[in-house]
Amino acid sequence: MTGIPEGLALVRPANEPEEIKRLVRAAMHLAGEANMSTKSYRAEEARLAGESGSRPVQFLTPRDAAHLYRSLHARRTLVFAFAVVLVRRDPSRVPAVTRATVRLETFVAHKSLYRLPMDLAEAEASFASFIAARGSIGCRGENDPRALPLHVFETNEDWSALGVTAVDKEFVRLYGKPGQRTDGGKKEWKRPSSGGYHGRQVLTVAGRVLAQGMHWDVGPGSQRKATIYGPDQVWKLTRRDGHANIYPDAHVRAGHACKRVWKPSG
Repeated sequence: MTGIPEGLALVRPANEPEEIKRLVRAAMHLAGEANMSTKSYRAEEARLAGESGSRPVQFLTPRDAAHLYRSLHARRTLVFAFAVVLVRRDPSRVPAVTRATVRLETFVAHKSLYRLPMDLAEAEASFASFIAARGSIGCRGENDPRALPLHVFETNEDWSALGVTAVDKEFVRLYGKPGQRTDGGKKEWKRPSSGGYHGRQVLTVAGRVLAQGMHWDVGPGSQRKATIYGPDQVWKLTRRDGHANIYPDAHVRAGHACKRVWKPSG
């Protein structure tokens, strides 16, 4: 057992048949036996716009997406989904469009173990894999691109294989070295020296404990303005010298010439 807390996150569909309810109860029982905390999230059905019209899909709400993602940096987490669930990369856009969404599996990648169990045997096997990996570390530290909130760092590439040397080198080729990266939206992500870190939280990524307050100073780069899309908020950098502090758990702290322009209502 590691010193990092462990938890089970259950992402449940909007409409839940009895067989899924039974599987959820079984998963909660397994979590209890493993001394893991449990948190449930309920997806909602909404329209997804595409080239051939719109169709109903399962979405995690912006608030739940943000809460889930933050929790992955406080404890080792096993994420169970019971349907294909999407997360909005631009939470303000309704209806969502395909290019501005990401699958839940991709959303939590490198920060948790994701599974979509179809029966009790698969659920038990997932718990066994999770428990067997106790003590393992899936992030080398603040230079590792897996520490980034990759749904906020703009990229249209598939980075599910990060951690493999050749893939990590390709990430560097496209976006630059860890101290100063430029994402696909041309925003600059500069990591300050450790003396410039601020914030009280100590976050973890895949078993790696990061330095307290570790973050990136994100600015428009060569652009006059830029937009930052978080899981539950949208921010505007309104001047070329504007910036925001972005943390590995996707928390955004407004800096100079940075304005929040959208958050969930209510």
